[in-house]
Amino acid sequence: MADSTTLAALPARGAPRDAAIEAPGRAPLAYGDLAALVARTGEALKRGGIGRGDRVAIVLPNGPDRPVEDHARWSQGESRASV
Repeated sequence: MADSTTLAALPARGAPRDAAIEAPGRAPLAYGDLAALVARTGEALKRGGIGRGDRVAIVLPNGPDRPVEDHARWSQGESRASV
């Protein structure tokens, strides 16, 4: 059976310096950096008035920015509206 991890559990899964997300043409994002980026993004959403129960439309290309944004939004209790 393949090893799987939910997006919500990803930042806590590995050692802080291990690669969590890799994408062609970009430097790997380490678990510690992923957790910090998710926290900063979540705080920015809060400061922008986005909170639990809000729907957020996001336009991002496929890549490492998408799971960071998804996790930050979900950690704040928001949902995504597919665009």
